Amino acid sequence: MKFIRQLDEMDCGPTCLKMVLESYNQNVGCAK
Repeated sequence: MKFIRQLDEMDCGPTCLKMVLESYNQNVGCAK
């Protein structure tokens, strides 16, 4: 799984989802 750094301390949920989705070849921006 590719590591993606959080933008700030409140960004843990979207960052976690982005890492999981990218492991399934789904490219989603953190802003979404």
